Amino acid sequence: MLFRSVWQLTGSQPSKGDANVARTVDVNRTGTKAQDQARWIWTTDQRQAASPGGETATFEVSFNLPDAPEDAAAALTCDNEYVLTVNGRRIAADGNWETVETVSLADALRQGPNAIRVLGKNGGEGPNPAGLLFLAQIRIPNQPLITIGSGPNWRWTRQKPDEEGKFATEPSDWQPARSEEHTSELQSPCNLVCRLLLEKK
Repeated sequence: MLFRSVWQLTGSQPSKGDANVARTVDVNRTGTKAQDQARWIWTTDQRQAASPGGETATFEVSFNLPDAPEDAAAALTCDNEYVLTVNGRRIAADGNWETVETVSLADALRQGPNAIRVLGKNGGEGPNPAGLLFLAQIRIPNQPLITIGSGPNWRWTRQKPDEEGKFATEPSDWQPARSEEHTSELQSPCNLVCRLLLEKK
């Protein structure tokens, strides 16, 4: 893969469960902030009200690639759990909100239309913060590096796809995802994974 999580390697993990952690992403060693590339998203604005425990939604972004990638990777996390599919192929799943996963997308992406879907679920029994953070970078020969990050260009539906990320019928309730631009004031222990660090291999 092009990238790997370096949270543990850099010793940047918060030492306390109630530590203030900004929901931004560093994408390289120069300290460049990727706020315009990847933001925490969910069905509602988490700054205004927490989401119900057990809330489930499917998030999607569609895009076109001019050619098949020679390499592609993504890093993602979800408060609290997720299933990631790309073009009808299950790629990864995780139920531990304290971890960030890096996965290869090279074999799943293709020339032309592509669709990334993430089935996300909030944990707990009562209202609590929820969020999905996704950042992919795609390398195509003789092309600039392509970045696909979670943000307001994503959409969501209440319908659940099958294990391969496919819907029996196209959802009719698609809505724009709500992105969180300023969420450093959120101090819930569920936000420990809000800092995501990536570096090139």
